[in-house]
This record gives sequence, structure tokens and C-alpha cells, in this order.
Amino acid sequence: MSPSRWCCGFLVPLLFSGAPLSMASEGGGSNAPLGVGTLAPAILPPQGAYQLYGYILHYSSSSIRNRDGSNSTANVELNSYAQALRMVHTWDREGDSNVNFGTGITLAMGRGEIVTQSLSEGKNGLSQVYFTPLYVSWSPMDTLRLLTGFGTIIPVGDYDKKDAMNVTTNYASYVQDFGLTWFPTKDWEISVAPSFYFNSRNNDTGYRSGVLMNADFGVNYRLPKYSNFQLGIGGHITRQLTDDQYDGRDVPGGYRLSKIAVGPQLVYFFNPATAILFKWLKETEVKNGPKGDSLWFEFTLPI
Repeated sequence: MSPSRWCCGFLVPLLFSGAPLSMASEGGGSNAPLGVGTLAPAILPPQGAYQLYGYILHYSSSSIRNRDGSNSTANVELNSYAQALRMVHTWDREGDSNVNFGTGITLAMGRGEIVTQSLSEGKNGLSQVYFTPLYVSWSPMDTLRLLTGFGTIIPVGDYDKKDAMNVTTNYASYVQDFGLTWFPTKDWEISVAPSFYFNSRNNDTGYRSGVLMNADFGVNYRLPKYSNFQLGIGGHITRQLTDDQYDGRDVPGGYRLSKIAVGPQLVYFFNPATAILFKWLKETEVKNGPKGDSLWFEFTLPI
């Protein structure tokens, strides 16, 4: 079973951050789907093909960390549930088959809940649309795939700065994606997917989140006696590169989000282009944001 038909839906930003739903202070919120790109992120569908991807995510946290990594709140529970659909198309063209071009679009929605000693609030609705007008993938050798792409995340749905929980961040992001997928043997796959998020200002609050770098990674092994299954380890490393700003001035302390997550994942291939994935990621080394766990179910199939 050739891994080259598994396509790049796990690279692109389409859900929420590690704390998928932004809080009123906008601390720890992000448009980035931390940990989504843990399986073959550098591979596009075959030329002329359309591929559908689906994502379901549950994130939970009972700890909000400050800039020193210490717990800054007591008796707080955050829960979010997100769903997204994404379609990717690779252009049908003549020329070098080792270079391909594609386009992708995603619609995301979800529900967020926050519970403290003094309040309990939940909200659901649409979250964002992510449009990638251009992906470029390149195979310098049969075992190595490289990808880059750029796009825009557009917030949709209702937002109220007075609410403790919002499903949408209420600001747009320009995104620059990269992906590398390497097959050192027929059974092993090693991938890394760095992305950079350049955020606009939230006009309702005057707040602007700093530039964020997130690198998803995955190491996956196909079981020789059960070739439809892959076992692996996935996760992400997240670092905010610039300070948050309020009304054009840097926020004291910068409020730079930082976290690492890692966990197991299991993939089942029905055929080379149709598969499902389950994974669990546990966050650690968290600063300026929630610390929690995420459970993922993902699928892909040609349409």
C-alpha cells in the first residue's frame, strides 16, 4: 500500500488553538489548530483529484498558566468541541509530475464551555473559514515530499467582547505553511509541519495577538503483519515570536503563548486514499495559556 496517496489535510489550520476558544482577555487564544498536522502533511492528492477531510476535536483544561508556567487560576474548567470539513484539489496540468499545485478551503465550527466559582457559560456556532489559494508540493526524490502554501483565516460567527467564552477569535490571520514528509523505509513515515500566523487586530477589543510559530510533527510506523494499520507519535511545539499588543502598544510581559504537546496516534487505511485517525495529545511546558489534553478523530476520502 503506497503512502503517497495520503493527502495533506492534516497540515492546514482549520480548527482552534490548544485552547480553541478565546477568552475575554484574549490570553491563550489563537487561530492555529495546534497538533493537526501529524500525518503526511506534505502530500497533495493526485493531479485532478478532490479530497475531503473531516476533523472532530475535544479539548479540556483545568489549568491556566502564567508567563512563569505556574497555575494562575483556581477551580476553572475549559471544554471545547470542534468540527471542520476541508476540501483540497490538486490542479490537473502538464509538465513535471514531481511538482504539483493545489487549492484548499475549510469551514470550522464548535462549542466552548467555561466553568468557574462565579460563572458558567457556553457558546456554539461557526468559527472560521480558511482559504488556501495555492499549495506547491515538490518531490526531490521518491521518498521525500516538500510543501508550502499560503492562505487567510477569516473569522465568522457571533462575537461579544463581554462574554467569557467565544467560539471565534474575531480577527483574521495570514498563514504561511510548510511541510516535510520523509519515508526512510516502506514502513516508516517521519513528518514535520511548521506554520507561521500573522494576526490582524481585533477591532472590538483593540487587542492584537503576536506572531505565532507552530510546528506539528509525527513519526508513524506501518505494522508489517497488519499493513492497514499505522501506529505513531504526534504532537506540536508552539512558540509566540512577538508580544501581544493593546491599542498599538506592547502588553506588559508580552503574553507570549508557549507550549509542547505529544501523544499516541493510530491510523487505519481502508485503501491508499481513504483512512481514519485517532490521537490523544497531552500538553506540557505551557506558558501564558491553558494546559490540557486533546482528543482527535480525523478522516479522509476522495470525492
